[in-house]
Amino acid sequence: MKKYFTLFLFNLFFVVLLSQEFIRKYGDFTIKYNDEKSFKLLNFSKHPDSLTYNYMKFDSYFHNYKDINNLADQISFIKEYWKIAEDSILINLTGIMIGYPLVYKDLLLKHIKIFIDNEEWQKYYLEYKTTLRNEYVQLNYKLVKNIMNQNNSYNLISPLISEFGYKITDITIEKIGFITKRDIEKYNLLEYCSEEKLFTIPVPFIVYLKVKKIK
Repeated sequence: MKKYFTLFLFNLFFVVLLSQEFIRKYGDFTIKYNDEKSFKLLNFSKHPDSLTYNYMKFDSYFHNYKDINNLADQISFIKEYWKIAEDSILINLTGIMIGYPLVYKDLLLKHIKIFIDNEEWQKYYLEYKTTLRNEYVQLNYKLVKNIMNQNNSYNLISPLISEFGYKITDITIEKIGFITKRDIEKYNLLEYCSEEKLFTIPVPFIVYLKVKKIK
């Protein structure tokens, strides 16, 4: 029995190794994980003339669109891959990308609550919907960015980056859209608030976290 158990552990370890891929190209260090259920990637990049990697990007998704992704479930993977990278490259981050709110349900629910509870946003959106949009006035990106910063909308990642000696100093955003019926169905959002309220929520599709060393 012990022999079979040891063989099973070896095979399991071998499969995990096959699922991981380490890629080091000029200016990039990447760790990929891919199996029949999900894909994960942690990438560190740098300026071509620098020895230090100052930008980190994490991607994660399930191959089945209906499977629900939570940022909290990815923290251990990011931590593990980050430690692997530290053994191979010099890291001094100034920026991080881990995905936008619609990628992760827990991040999205926090984002929704922030904007539903924000009176300034709700007042602005009413004006935008009834007047400004018809006049082809661009959505107020600065207001969205400020609300996200004031409410620490990405603080789910803060304990992790704090372990590595960083803190978020600013959130910048691009390409804002709104929650759709498809999003509502996928995440079963009607459990949390009305469809009318959900359609008022702005969702950036690019979110960049500026970070700095704290120790």
